[in-house]
Amino acid sequence: MKPNNWVIVGSELSPYTLKLASMCQYVGLHYRMFPESGSTVENIRCLVRKECLVRGLLPLL
Repeated sequence: MKPNNWVIVGSELSPYTLKLASMCQYVGLHYRMFPESGSTVENIRCLVRKECLVRGLLPLL
């Protein structure tokens, strides 16, 4: 698995996001927090992909 393979999208103050980030750290998964750690272009790309997944336009895997 390459570094930063996992992405967490959410508010940095959200209890769920903080819990998910803590669990990833505990297990040793490499992840990035969006929109906190992304550039503008990366954030837009990530949010468009998330919307496509939610609407069923892209498969999960």
